[in-house]
Amino acid sequence: MRFLAEHYREEKSKKFDTAGEHTSGMLASLGRISDPAFSSLCEIADSPPVNILVEKADFINSSSTLNFMKNSILVMGYDVERYMTPEDRMSSLQGVKKIIALHRAYNVPFTFFMLGKLLEHDDYVAELKKELALAGNLADVQQHTYSHPLLKVNARYMREKNRQPISLPEIDMEIKKANQLIKDKLGVKVFGLKTPIGFHKGLQGEKAILDLLKKNGMRFVSSDLVGKGDQPPALLEEEGLLRQHYVYENGLTEIPTHGWHDTHILLKNMSPYKNVKEACDYYRGELVKAHSKGMMYAPNLHPFVYSDRDHDPQASIVETFLSFAKANKMQVMSYAGYLEHTKRIDSPANQLS
Repeated sequence: MRFLAEHYREEKSKKFDTAGEHTSGMLASLGRISDPAFSSLCEIADSPPVNILVEKADFINSSSTLNFMKNSILVMGYDVERYMTPEDRMSSLQGVKKIIALHRAYNVPFTFFMLGKLLEHDDYVAELKKELALAGNLADVQQHTYSHPLLKVNARYMREKNRQPISLPEIDMEIKKANQLIKDKLGVKVFGLKTPIGFHKGLQGEKAILDLLKKNGMRFVSSDLVGKGDQPPALLEEEGLLRQHYVYENGLTEIPTHGWHDTHILLKNMSPYKNVKEACDYYRGELVKAHSKGMMYAPNLHPFVYSDRDHDPQASIVETFLSFAKANKMQVMSYAGYLEHTKRIDSPANQLS
């Protein structure tokens, strides 16, 4: 059954403080993030309300999914993983340093989704803390589970890797261990999860998993990371609907990602794009389309791709995103900042039950 949802407009001159809550004692940034990029203002488009047909599902469509904004938003996040060997950890750290340097240069925020296992290596933690201290309030730290397991069925990944989803008690353990390690090692109380691998339509239909995440303090999840059949890429538009955030029935916000993951292009050779230049051209084209539609766009990126020994040692892909945003006045947010933004623009009157 299909429902017609009419999106609301905030009054023309209304603006939003997009600061997120960040609880990092280590970074001495308790309370509201004060970075200019977080507190920049966003105007609602000076245009009539838009009617869009949306499917009824086991989630509540957020009003911003239906909103066309004058200023588009770029949400920057990085999955910090690769822990198996000292070389892996060095690759991760090199990428982290380059990403932080670029975000400092452009003075825009970002999120690191930390894998718990990485934080069991004290030498890595010591260097990571130095880098995060340099980033200051630009840095938002959330979690990426403890050991990078598959949380639910992903047919493509299960076929390729011969791996099965873990059980609900195992998911609980993964989330709890990652939460505790990030708190103990970095002084951060996290409230967001980027799931490993990702799923078409995220965690829709997975009430038990969603309730478990909420019980463990999650306020948002990023799990809707691939297209139909769990195949990349995640298209900007599917079945006539823009790919934007939505809210599950238990109140968790889903922040989906877009396009090919950087690893799909440069590591796994899954995409039509075969080198860094082609990848940058592809992402620039994605941004042009997203910007023209007034969308939120969230790429799926990984620091190790930008290490000295890997595929984009100049971090040209990261700079492609940040330079485009600057040139086109595209607001850049972390996931924490974007979550706060959604809470301000979402109207209960426009959520579907």
